[in-house]
Amino acid sequence: MTGGAVVPKTFTINEGYGHIKLLMKNYSSSSVTVSLTHKNSGWVYFSEVIPGDGSITWKNFQHVYEQGMRGGDYTLQWSGGGSNVNGEFFGKTSSSISDVTN
Repeated sequence: MTGGAVVPKTFTINEGYGHIKLLMKNYSSSSVTVSLTHKNSGWVYFSEVIPGDGSITWKNFQHVYEQGMRGGDYTLQWSGGGSNVNGEFFGKTSSSISDVTN
């Protein structure tokens, strides 16, 4: 994904598949802030800084959400703080933690 200083991407987590793994890669030389928000409730699950040319992996059960995340629509927002965003993400959801541990 490439774009301006703020780039939102949306996806849906189906009920019963609340265990999630996200791999986010930043291809720009500037850091970006990535946040994940549940659109229906406005709940922000995380806000993380990815350094320039870096990546992070986020798993719900490693961050206080051991029971899984609620179903519904989500926005993964990338903010370059004035710099253009250049990155990509991959995600996987499951009904079982064991399916998203690796």
